[in-house]
Amino acid sequence: MPARRRPPSLLLLTLLTLLTLLTLLTLLTLLTLLTLLTLLTLLTLLTLLTLLT
Repeated sequence: MPARRRPPSLLLLTLLTLLTLLTLLTLLTLLTLLTLLTLLTLLTLLTLLTLLT
């Protein structure tokens, strides 16, 4: 009897899951950064407008 019986499909599935999680995490981080940047820009613009008027 073979000692190790691990089908390659399981390894592939694990790799795919890890890749998907990594991609989702990266997308989430990018989205958060973009949102923060947009909020910061809006705040700066509002402050400038308030100071000018």
